[in-house]
Amino acid sequence: MTQHIPSEGRRAQAKVWAVLTLAMAMTASGAVAIANAQGTGHQSVRPDKGGAKSCSGSGSCIEGSNSGDGAGVQGNANTFFGVLGEASGANAGVGGYNFDGTSGASGVYGQSDNGFGVYGFAAASSGYGLFSQGNAFIQGLLYTSGDCHSGCSRTRHQASFAARTSQPTIDDVGEGTLRAGVARVALAPDFANTIDATRPYIVLLTPEGDAALYVTNRTPGGFEVRQIGGGRSSVTFAYRIIAKPYGAADERLPFKTVADPTTVDPRHAAH
Repeated sequence: MTQHIPSEGRRAQAKVWAVLTLAMAMTASGAVAIANAQGTGHQSVRPDKGGAKSCSGSGSCIEGSNSGDGAGVQGNANTFFGVLGEASGANAGVGGYNFDGTSGASGVYGQSDNGFGVYGFAAASSGYGLFSQGNAFIQGLLYTSGDCHSGCSRTRHQASFAARTSQPTIDDVGEGTLRAGVARVALAPDFANTIDATRPYIVLLTPEGDAALYVTNRTPGGFEVRQIGGGRSSVTFAYRIIAKPYGAADERLPFKTVADPTTVDPRHAAH
């Protein structure tokens, strides 16, 4: 027996079947995408662009705007980047701009509970993992590392501490030789090009022989080293020059007021 279904019921059934068909298609395509991503055993940096929006022009392809306290654009991921940006040429993959004149307003904010708040990587040795066009303020210690004879690996580094000074300074080191009790040391041209020639510099000496030495006749071009008491020894010595950098402010252990760069998400607020 054929059951009569009113036109409204037929339309409702059609909508249900359309929804079920779309859901099955999305589930199938999602399963294929997951299989393709996991089948290689590693994650590819290239995203699945099957549903990407393409455009041509100076405007944004995708834009998010939020006048409240939430994010304009948010991305979530379990094992990869929540937000991934790619670019060609000299353009940045991800850019952040903040046009607020408030002190401490951040263009890009990064935070991690147990890792890197911001991680920069340069594949070429001529590149830089991090570049700051302006002053850099670090609340904490600054560590550096490099290669070592033994015990170092890609994830295990022998860290060294960056020197801290009470004033902005720039140093240079070298060796010289005393001839008949006197030596004239010229500042290296590249070093002289970076120092404030109107300010005095300091020279620390380490004799490498049995002689007491002192520094005299300091000029923007160099200095003299002489033996105390008018001696006429011929001995080598090491020196360290400490000068004021060109264009640096004359400050000594200043107090700096730095705004608290808090995030808008209270769940990720700094502890």
